[in-house]
Amino acid sequence: MLVLSRKLGQQLVINFGGETAIIEIIKVVGSRVQIGIEAPTTVGVHRSEVWAKIATETLGQYAEASTVDRVVA
Repeated sequence: MLVLSRKLGQQLVINFGGETAIIEIIKVVGSRVQIGIEAPTTVGVHRSEVWAKIATETLGQYAEASTVDRVVA
């Protein structure tokens, strides 16, 4: 894991496959940090707990589809 320190107003730039996402530190209050994210609409940006739910549902749908394909085939 890469660990970086940033101050209020500073940014991180992430480039992946020619796409760029910019993450900016917007607000710091106590132990809470508010960030802003600019990313292409083709890139999903989710909190980790939301991503886990999406991944679980997607895997469940994939497993159902695979089971149906095996039974029918």
